[in-house]
Amino acid sequence: MKILIVEDSLLQATQIQILLKRYSVDEVYTAYNGEDAIELCKQHRFDIAFCDLQLPQIDGVSLLASPEAQGSIQTVVILSAMADAALDSTKSMCKLIGYNEVEAIPKPVAEAHIQRLLSSYKRIQTAKSILPAEVKLNEQQTLEAFENEWFTNAYQTQHDVEQATLVGVEVLARIMHPELGLLTPFHFMDTLRQLGLMDRLFFTLLELALKDISSMRKPIHFAINIEQSTLKLEIADQVASLCAKYNIDPSLLTLEITEHETILLDAHCYKNIAKLSMLGVGLSVDDFGTGYASLSQLSSLPFTELKVDRSFVNNISENKKNQILTKACINLAENLGLSCIVEGVEQQQDLEYLKTIGMTKYQGFIASKPASFSELTSVNNLK
Repeated sequence: MKILIVEDSLLQATQIQILLKRYSVDEVYTAYNGEDAIELCKQHRFDIAFCDLQLPQIDGVSLLASPEAQGSIQTVVILSAMADAALDSTKSMCKLIGYNEVEAIPKPVAEAHIQRLLSSYKRIQTAKSILPAEVKLNEQQTLEAFENEWFTNAYQTQHDVEQATLVGVEVLARIMHPELGLLTPFHFMDTLRQLGLMDRLFFTLLELALKDISSMRKPIHFAINIEQSTLKLEIADQVASLCAKYNIDPSLLTLEITEHETILLDAHCYKNIAKLSMLGVGLSVDDFGTGYASLSQLSSLPFTELKVDRSFVNNISENKKNQILTKACINLAENLGLSCIVEGVEQQQDLEYLKTIGMTKYQGFIASKPASFSELTSVNNLK
């Protein structure tokens, strides 16, 4: 692992060097101003760059916006004692530029921050190493996945805080390719959308989930993403038929409306949603707070659940703005009588903080990574 430290304080830079050495990171380069950092970026590619914002000659914001830094650095960790507004704006800029990961931590840097950052980076790199990021299925390969039944479900558990028990799972699409191995949506979802196959994917995942859950000792609640285009189909009867086929109560199913596009539902969609609601099927607004769902739609649609987006959760125990926003989402759900799930919980300190502001359900790596059905049932004794 190759790391760059850009910090004008010798004391602060040395502290980070010492902490990195404790975790066996030996290839560390240090620049005490923006100009030297740009020269290092011209010569090396860095896995992680710790970058102060207040630097002599060239400030940290300008450095991170430079083409030299963009071509050299994968993950950015912003170091600053400045106000949240400057940090948040710089983080947003870095994300729009396209850095792989962007974090912000206060100075002085604590060992817990270094440990968390390195663990997160290694986990992400391990996931990426399974398959090169540039590999994406083409039209023929995607159609073959349906024809040869290569689609499979991964399941991420959802947990109740008070009871400390598993209360459900989210269904996540995967393809088990005979040559490329296990593929995540990154490798095939764009092609599916281009081909207009999201409806077919939904019913494929639904039937796989029903088949799996019907084999459990006691069926559990499960959630599946659904596109607006699928809601325009006469799906209520198909959902009811599939649930009956596997003897699963439709009330165990929640459909999560994804927010990658503006929610524009016509009368036909509302009719289908009403029929699904009559079956007992739940409706969830996914990634609430970052997408396109409006407060008026929370009122007009029969939502039963609100999911707080993971972007509010990372390092929430130290981020005042995210604390306020997350608490507002939790309170909104409670006041509307909706179930609320907080997504993306990874750190123990974040979990403990979320408990103090009324979180009742959560999912994330701290509880479990997405797992195959056999792993899910084995670990949780569900068969």
